[in-house]
Amino acid sequence: MTNPSGKKWTLISVLTIVLTTLSIYSIVVLNPAFFCSIYHLLGIPSSFCSDNKNISTVKLFILNERGEHLSDVEVEFIGIDSHTYYTDKSGLVEAQIKNQGNILIRMTAKGYPVETSYLDLDTPQSIIQNIRLDQSGKSTIISQSPNPSVTPTVTPTVTPTVTPTVTPTVTPTISNLPLTVVQDNVTWVLTSCTLKKNIICNFVLSTSLPEINFVVALNNETEIIDDSNIEHFGVQATIPTKSGSASSPLQFKMVKGGTTKLSVEYQKLSSSITQANRLKVSTSGYGYTVVFENVLITQ
Repeated sequence: MTNPSGKKWTLISVLTIVLTTLSIYSIVVLNPAFFCSIYHLLGIPSSFCSDNKNISTVKLFILNERGEHLSDVEVEFIGIDSHTYYTDKSGLVEAQIKNQGNILIRMTAKGYPVETSYLDLDTPQSIIQNIRLDQSGKSTIISQSPNPSVTPTVTPTVTPTVTPTVTPTVTPTISNLPLTVVQDNVTWVLTSCTLKKNIICNFVLSTSLPEINFVVALNNETEIIDDSNIEHFGVQATIPTKSGSASSPLQFKMVKGGTTKLSVEYQKLSSSITQANRLKVSTSGYGYTVVFENVLITQ
C-alpha cells in the first residue's frame, strides 16, 4: 500500500529543489552585477563586464624605502579590464582603466617580494598615488590625490535670503626671484623655477667653510607642495658643469669663495601649476631641509 504522507513529503522536496535552483539561476545568470563581481574577484577579464563610459586615469609613482624612484617595476592592474605596465626612470606608470569597483594592483620589483594594493574605481576619476615598497612585503601609500571627473547633480533648495558678511580673500604673496636662504654655513639662492616636461628649479650654492662635501637627498622631503596641497617629489638632481645627473643622492664638493650651480627636477602632477606654496630640498648627512615659500613657477 502506498503511503500518502510519503508522497506529500516527496512532492515538497521536489518543489523545494526547483525553487532553490530557480533562485540561484536568477541571481547568477540574470544579475550581471553578481556575474561580473565573481569574474572581478577571480581576476578574469570579460568584455561583457567592461564599461566604456567608466574610464579612470591612474598614475602611480613607485618608491623604495628611502623615497627613491624605482624603474622597471612590473605593475599589473587586475580586474574586469586588466593591463600590465613597467615604471619609467621616474618610477611612473600611467594607465587608462575601464572598470568598476576594486582593482587589484600587483607590483613586482627586483629585490622585493611581490606586493599588492587596491584601488576603488566606483566612479570615473583621476588618481595619483606615491607607493613606497618595503622589504617586509607591506607597501605604503604615502600620498594620494583623487580627482573625480564626474560631478554629482545637486538639486537646489530654497533658503531665506541672508545678507552675507564680506570677508576679504587672503592670497599668498608670490615672492620675487631670486630668493636667498642661509642655513648651516651654506647659502642657497633660488634663481628660477620653470614648468617643462617636469618642474625644473635652479639654485646657486656657496659656503663660508674652507671646504665641504655636500649631498642633496632625493627623498620625500625634496618636494614641491602646490596651492592644491599636491606633493610633487624630486626625481633628479644635476650640476650643469658636470656630466651626468643623479636620480639618487647627489654628492659634490664646495670650497669657500666658489659657487656651485644646482638643478633639481620635480614631478609635474598638474599642468596648471603656477606657484609652489613650499619648495623643499633635503640634505643627507647634514640633517636639514632648506625651504622656500610662495615661489613663482613660470611656463
